[in-house]
Amino acid sequence: MKLDWKFLAVASLGPVALGAALVVNVVSAQINDTAKIHACVRDAQPGEDRGENPGGQIRIIAANATCRHNETALDWNSQGVKGDTGATGAIGAKGDKGDPGQAGASGPKGDKGDPGAQGPQGNTGPAGASGLTGVQPIQQDVPLPCNACASSVAIYCPPGKSPLSGGYYNPDRLEILGGAPAGQSGWQIFYIDTSGAAGHFITVFATCANNQ
Repeated sequence: MKLDWKFLAVASLGPVALGAALVVNVVSAQINDTAKIHACVRDAQPGEDRGENPGGQIRIIAANATCRHNETALDWNSQGVKGDTGATGAIGAKGDKGDPGQAGASGPKGDKGDPGAQGPQGNTGPAGASGLTGVQPIQQDVPLPCNACASSVAIYCPPGKSPLSGGYYNPDRLEILGGAPAGQSGWQIFYIDTSGAAGHFITVFATCANNQ
């Protein structure tokens, strides 16, 4: 087959070779159809000078061109029909390990589980501190040591005992300031006597217990 800018010779191609090489449409040229290749085949004229484009030669034309009066239009597809699917290729090499994905959203809260089995008995704990022993209440009417003065009076637990708490009874309506422990074994009451009269007293009481 010979091909130049203007002519494509097909005289040397037989019907089988031409059919295998091209999908040919031998009807008239499709004007402005750019999906096909358009050509004109010169008709052979008996006794005519073969000249520039003798009979049987092909002339490629533009999509919007037309063949001459002594030519036959010849079109063929610019792209062949789709071929069969190729065979599956070999498995490629294993790729590199990808980066870790983002943490997923927290799932819903699960149902409450069944109670577990009872555990073994624990070891015996250390002995606690000894409790109070020898609790004993005491009470005493204490004469006031002075008149029209501020002072205090106290009572004391038996030997070996200490006061836990204390209080008073105020029959003469003295001004009581408060009470507190007196040393390790007594309880005292603070007061003010503004009457100026002699013979006043106050009843003091306390709760004692054995020393720990």
